[in-house]
Amino acid sequence: MNSPEQKAKWEKYGKDVEAAYNSPEQKAKWEKYGKDMEAAYNSPEQKAKWEKFRKDMEKTALNSKETARIVKAAQEQAMELRKALEQQQVKVEFWSK
Repeated sequence: MNSPEQKAKWEKYGKDVEAAYNSPEQKAKWEKYGKDMEAAYNSPEQKAKWEKFRKDMEKTALNSKETARIVKAAQEQAMELRKALEQQQVKVEFWSK
């Protein structure tokens, strides 16, 4: 497995990483990153993009509802036509006998 020397190296590496992660410089970088991300998220450009996205999704939903309504109406018409054709077929068969 791991020799005592290797274990010591891994332990030192872990401590070095932890120290670097918790250093004031790294904390300052994360703080700045968080502020930059928040500023970008709340920017007028980003808000405009979200608003456009929301409107596009609403339009898509409305189009989907309209499409569903059209499909349902077409199915109903097809059923009515089928019934009418079946009735005509029955009449033709009856009169052809």
